[in-house]
Amino acid sequence: MSYGYSLNNDVFGTPPENKRIKLDLDNPIFVFYINVEGLSRQQAAEVLENISESYDIYENITIWIVASDTTKIECVYDGAESWN
Repeated sequence: MSYGYSLNNDVFGTPPENKRIKLDLDNPIFVFYINVEGLSRQQAAEVLENISESYDIYENITIWIVASDTTKIECVYDGAESWN
């Protein structure tokens, strides 16, 4: 699984600068929009970190976590394997 999330200019769950990761298009891609409205920057970062750790157990999906004003999960790509 690959994932990342952004809180303003800080990005967590991403590889070090100048290192690229492979996006496995055989796997579905989900975007998790997480409501962090009303939380301090530190609280929001902790919430997003906890969510990313909770879903780090899956190897067959890609998750992008986005700080938002609403909470929802969307499948934005079904994965190439679903086309067979």
